[in-house]
Amino acid sequence: MDPTDTLARAITIAMTPWDLDVVRAASGPPGATLPAAEQRARGVAADLRADVVVWVTPGGEQSVLWFYDAESQHVGSRVVDAPLPYDEPTAAAVALTLKTLLRTSAVAPPAERLAVPRARPEPAVHLEAMAGLRLLAPRTAEPRGGIGVAWWTRLAGLRAGLGMAVTLGPGVDIGSEIFTGRYTDASLSPSVRARFDLGQRIVLEPHIGGTLHVTTLDGVVAPDLGGIHASRIDGSLDVGAVIAIRLAANLDVGVFASTSYMTRYQTYTVGDRNVLDLSSLTGELGLRLALGVF
Repeated sequence: MDPTDTLARAITIAMTPWDLDVVRAASGPPGATLPAAEQRARGVAADLRADVVVWVTPGGEQSVLWFYDAESQHVGSRVVDAPLPYDEPTAAAVALTLKTLLRTSAVAPPAERLAVPRARPEPAVHLEAMAGLRLLAPRTAEPRGGIGVAWWTRLAGLRAGLGMAVTLGPGVDIGSEIFTGRYTDASLSPSVRARFDLGQRIVLEPHIGGTLHVTTLDGVVAPDLGGIHASRIDGSLDVGAVIAIRLAANLDVGVFASTSYMTRYQTYTVGDRNVLDLSSLTGELGLRLALGVF
C-alpha cells in the first residue's frame, strides 16, 4: 500500500522466487490502530482480490511493517529500526523480513511454509430482526416486522446461505359502501442468499425465494351488518437484496428492498362486488439487523 519506488522494487525482487504477483496500490495505508486497520485491509483485499496486503507506518526513529493475510484474516507486524523513507539496503532488509513473515501465510510455497494461523471462523448462523413497510396496492401500505435466521457457508469461494423469516403486521383497514373490515397477512419466507463485500464495511446480500402467506379478511357487510370471515393460503415468488454496513465482525445493519409476485390475485367479493383487490406484485422496504451468533 503506497510504497516508495525503492521499497516496491525490493519487495518485487524478494518475492520473485515464489512466483507471486506484487501490485502497488496507490490508496493510503490502513493505519496502525487495530481493529480499524484490519477492517480497512480486509476491504482492500476484497477490492483488489489480493491474498496479502502489506503496508508500513512511521514511528519517529522507527517504523512498523504490517501485513494482512486474507485467507486466515491474520494481521502481523514487525518493528523496523529505521525511519521512513528507506534507503536501498534498508528496503532490501525489510523485504526479506516481509518474506519471513509471509512464511506463516498460505501464499508461501509449501516447502517454505511455517505453521499457518488458523482462520477465524466466520459466524455460520445469523439471527435477524426486520422492520419495514409493505405496499399491497396503490395507496395501501402496511407496516411489518419479523424475525429470521440464516445459515452461511462457502461454496467455491462464494459466501452462500439459506434463510428463513417470519413476518407479520397489524393489517390494513378496508372500507367501502358495503363492507368495513381488516385484512391481515402472516408470512413464512425461505430464501437462498449470497453475500459480497463491496469495500471495507459495505456488504451486498441478494436473495431469491418464496413466501407462504396466511391471509385473513374480517369485517361486516352493510346494511344488515352481517359478519364475514375469509382465510386463504397463498404463495409468492420473491427477489430482493440487502445493503448493509458491517458494524463489527458479527454485526451489521442495513436497508432491504424486495418484490413479490403472488401466484394468484387476492380478490375478495361480497355478492358481485369487489371489496378488496390486491396487486399481484407487492414491494417491501425496511431495515434489517443481523447478528452472527456461532
